[in-house]
Amino acid sequence: MFDVIVVGGGPAGFFLACELRLAGVQPLVLERRPRPDLSDKAHGLAGQVVRLLDNRGLFERCGGRGAPAPAPGLFFGGMPLPLHMLGKENPMYLLPVNQRDLEHVLHERASELGADVRRGWEVLSFSQTDDQVDVVARGSDGIETTYTTRYLVGCDGGRSLTRRQAGIAFPGTGDDNVVDRSALIGPSDRFRLATGGTRGDRWPRRDPGDVPPHRAGRFHPSRARPGAAAGQHGRMGGSPGG
Repeated sequence: MFDVIVVGGGPAGFFLACELRLAGVQPLVLERRPRPDLSDKAHGLAGQVVRLLDNRGLFERCGGRGAPAPAPGLFFGGMPLPLHMLGKENPMYLLPVNQRDLEHVLHERASELGADVRRGWEVLSFSQTDDQVDVVARGSDGIETTYTTRYLVGCDGGRSLTRRQAGIAFPGTGDDNVVDRSALIGPSDRFRLATGGTRGDRWPRRDPGDVPPHRAGRFHPSRARPGAAAGQHGRMGGSPGG
């Protein structure tokens, strides 16, 4: 019997496996994909999770330099947020890291700590009693196996089979017509940093008529142009989940 079975080998599942091993618990991670997903997904972490990674010695392994520092500001929904005005109360820390790279680091760390990670295993169903959970999973060879555990944790994404079978609701709606357009703009003749003040006080200034760095709206197929899909996403995404 396993102490904990974690369904899903994404960033959330691997980080949980690391935490469990540090607490002396032996987890089994079952991941449906036979190999890592190298597709382009999330591009960074924001908030206190960055400090948590640093506390676990993973900040620099994920591409950070030195120690995390609060972000002086950022754009949210197309609006600049001057977070430096919060002073020591600023809770926003940023770490630009691709989801595939984050997943690689967390997988590597979980393996170093002795977590049992098995790829190519798809969880099909589970049943539970007061003392245990029986998990039915199918391997890449098509053979089904039943694993027994004290606890089962679903880290298998927004379409989580674990969540659905446990009867846990995930309310909300999606709209395939909503797109997000973003652009990272460096200093130039038309876009420059404000002068004066401390580094944290300097905010980008745009000349009148410049295109805002972020715009969201509805996508009309009849207005689409060849090549216009670049930089557009069918649904607005978020941070890495699993």
